Amino acid sequence: MARFKQDTRQGLSVKIPGHIVKTPPDFHIFKTLRAADELCSLADEGEAHSEDDGCCVLYGIVRDCAYKIRGRAQQEREKHARAKSRPERANPDTTGANKRLE
Repeated sequence: MARFKQDTRQGLSVKIPGHIVKTPPDFHIFKTLRAADELCSLADEGEAHSEDDGCCVLYGIVRDCAYKIRGRAQQEREKHARAKSRPERANPDTTGANKRLE
């Protein structure tokens, strides 16, 4: 597994085959997706070599957790992509100071 360094002065920009990760949140989401893939592989290997039902249950739980982690990470990645594609909006006035008095 490759090690990545973060340059705190300029942010993070890591090139990964098929991906360009530019911000720390995206980098951590990418790492989370990799961890979920590792958990799926672990569950497959463990289940293939299990000797009793208890182990099969354990690896089923590991696989289920991996799918949940992967799904949530993909949702966050898509949410970040949508937020980046939208133009910046001015912050609405939440104080009510500019409301018209009637």
